[in-house]
Amino acid sequence: PECAGKQLKKGTLSLAQILARLGLLTLHWTELLHESFPPTGMSSLDAVSWTLPLVRMLGGEVYWASTSSLPYRGAAMCQAQLRLFNFTSLPRYIDALTDTPVAELFLDLLLSFPAAKVILTTRPAGDWAASRLQEPTARNVFLPIQEPCGLTFQSTFGNFNASYLARMFELNNAFVRCVVPPSQLLEIDFFDMSSGSIS
Repeated sequence: PECAGKQLKKGTLSLAQILARLGLLTLHWTELLHESFPPTGMSSLDAVSWTLPLVRMLGGEVYWASTSSLPYRGAAMCQAQLRLFNFTSLPRYIDALTDTPVAELFLDLLLSFPAAKVILTTRPAGDWAASRLQEPTARNVFLPIQEPCGLTFQSTFGNFNASYLARMFELNNAFVRCVVPPSQLLEIDFFDMSSGSIS
């Protein structure tokens, strides 16, 4: 599948809509998008059943789903559960992934789908950090690192200033650029399309 990384507010919904218009069945968070059917805000049960446990393993919440059966059990258990999770159980009909938990579990996804095309959506790191700090108690916004078990903005509130968050964001993007072969990577800055920022 196509694998589009993100950190919230980087244009992933726009990207998902573009991919859907190109005919790719795209799983954006928990919603399936495709050109042949209107957005519903819902997804098929097996697609949601793939996303939901991963978000809960990381310590995030899905406001509309009962999470009593999937409690967060700490960083060590999160890492153990991620090692056991079959990332290739993604329903075969899905062509592309965007939004949470793609960026957070990017390396796991790339190892599971080594031939995937990767779209890295970026924006100026300082702008991203400032935007994130406006919603510091978000339970589903994770720090911009790989496998951020329990490290939501809510759980780490006050621990990191904008400079630290911007640097984490930059380093995570640099990591993606480092591990993805250039022939499989497309980088897009939806916030600065005027400068020819597609590489």
